[in-house]
Amino acid sequence: MQPPNAAGGLSLDQHTDRSYKRLSILVTLRISTTLHFITEDKIGMTILPLDGNPHNTTALLAHCDGTNNLVACPRSKYLFTVGGKVCRMWEVNPEVLHATAALGGTGLVPFYELLEGGKDGPLAKEMEEYFYYSQMRYQSVATTEHRKVGKYVHLEEVPNIMRALGFYPTELQVQDLINEVKFSQYVDTGKTVSEIDLETLIKVILQP
Repeated sequence: MQPPNAAGGLSLDQHTDRSYKRLSILVTLRISTTLHFITEDKIGMTILPLDGNPHNTTALLAHCDGTNNLVACPRSKYLFTVGGKVCRMWEVNPEVLHATAALGGTGLVPFYELLEGGKDGPLAKEMEEYFYYSQMRYQSVATTEHRKVGKYVHLEEVPNIMRALGFYPTELQVQDLINEVKFSQYVDTGKTVSEIDLETLIKVILQP
């Protein structure tokens, strides 16, 4: 994403530590829908749907004096921002972000990069161990009956796994997290989700 006909040399900031001031969705032909946002002084773009993949988002400095507003031109590839006394037009090029995201890997590869030690590190191993242990816990630990260990764990166990890993979300955060997974397929299928697999669990825990 860059101003039309602008020269190179713009520095990209992959991580914005300030809250979003305005969001705008832009649909471009032949490319998946992208979400655009502004923070205090940056403009950014992320690929939809939101899944927590750090390679799906990019941002750059928009206005040194602060960015006040963001407007998307309908059915086009242009955005407009206002900061101070300056109005800028931006040409959106989602193909570049898609290419960058592809270089970051598929599946859980980008998410393992966020964990200390990566895929083979101690935290990743702990997540996997607690995932399978939670399946036994849900079926009752104090029993001699045969227990089944599969690919899914009940949503009720997700907060317990997070606390075992050292994360202590509030009850509101827990409810938001469960609802996010529970209704993740409701628009497409009309059904709610009651179980979660290991891949989705890791993505949910690592989401900011």
